[in-house]
Amino acid sequence: MNMKKILYIVSLVLTLSLPISAENMKSANDAYAAGNYEEAIQIYENITQSGYESSTLYFNLGNAYYRTGKLAPSILNYERALRLDADNVDAQHNLEFVRQKTVDKIEPFATIFFVKWIEEFRNIADSNKWAYVGVVFFIILVISLFLYIFGRRIWLKKTGFGLAIASLCFTAISLVFSYQQKKALEDHSTAIVFVPTATIKSSPDNSGTDLFVLHEGTKLTIKSVLGDWSEITTEDGNTGWILSKSIEKI
Repeated sequence: MNMKKILYIVSLVLTLSLPISAENMKSANDAYAAGNYEEAIQIYENITQSGYESSTLYFNLGNAYYRTGKLAPSILNYERALRLDADNVDAQHNLEFVRQKTVDKIEPFATIFFVKWIEEFRNIADSNKWAYVGVVFFIILVISLFLYIFGRRIWLKKTGFGLAIASLCFTAISLVFSYQQKKALEDHSTAIVFVPTATIKSSPDNSGTDLFVLHEGTKLTIKSVLGDWSEITTEDGNTGWILSKSIEKI
């Protein structure tokens, strides 16, 4: 067992951005430190129900759930932490560690290396930060065009033209990344199985053919909802219908 990953699990991030109740956070942190994990969970959950969200809060909540042996809520909250901050390394390590304890060992489809590199690069900043980067490059674009149009020397025009092309590209990339990060933040189409076992059906009905079984903690994508049923796809591409009450959206 990797000791470094264990240390991530038992660690607790104590700093959260305001505004949230400092008294509530202190109470939750104190409860966690004292080993009163159920109490810490209740306080953390109350904070989330008040409408406050942060990657750090969900990370702490995931740790508390793990310490009580509840894998599905732990995985859910690590996933929520990563939805808000995909570059949260601690949450990434903890999620990987906890998923090793689940029954289903589903391997996602392999991603082409350059697509994975682009996704990792995009995840170094959130939507707002990429928007700010786009504004900076747009300002550079305007200055570059000014040099190109009004520059009296050839080298100034060439420099302005080159910078204009480069800054235009970077502006477009930054704004695309900003849009993608915002969509990812608003996307609630993924979910975690929250029951010990769930039988996946061929149709949205108990009389449907049993296709396969999923277990607690498995991640899936919701394609559609019909009545009490959700059409889902697993990370390896299998599809079917599951009772909506058996899953919790990320």
